[in-house]
Amino acid sequence: MNIIKVDKAKCGGCKNCYKSCWVDVIRWNEEKKQPVIAYPEDCVDCNYCEIVCTTGSSQEAYEFTLRAIEIAECWRVPVLLRMTTRVCHSKTLVRTEGIAAPPPRTPGYVRNVPGRSMIPAHARPAHKQLREKLAKIAQWNEHAGPTGNQSWIDFHDDAASLGNGNRCFGARSGTWG
Repeated sequence: MNIIKVDKAKCGGCKNCYKSCWVDVIRWNEEKKQPVIAYPEDCVDCNYCEIVCTTGSSQEAYEFTLRAIEIAECWRVPVLLRMTTRVCHSKTLVRTEGIAAPPPRTPGYVRNVPGRSMIPAHARPAHKQLREKLAKIAQWNEHAGPTGNQSWIDFHDDAASLGNGNRCFGARSGTWG
């Protein structure tokens, strides 16, 4: 059974969670203008309510974006950012002090035809390498994950121990490893 919690302090009353719940677990309280978890035992763990929830602040979006970029740099995987209307059009302040910027990279191009040209002869080995990398990322995520209580220095050590070998930024320590 999924435990659904509503942060009533953050809820903006958009009804997205209520509208998205196709098993009728979430009901709407018109007096309080907030969702009510009416039948938690019927929840099927689809997480649609979490996906459509737009309670994030600009600061939270900024911090998650930094974490996503750090993970992408460390594991050499792309980052896809999905901007929501609530974050894009909000007028909240974002604090950036105490966050170290990464050192500039030295410009350079490394010729890697098999890694960049996905013709069938190159795609098969690249697909195998991608599957291995995804397995290592899944292992790291199960052990610590990007939002665990672990410091980013430990995150760097975990990524390096899993055969990653790339530079990782330590956001909490403010250093690059």
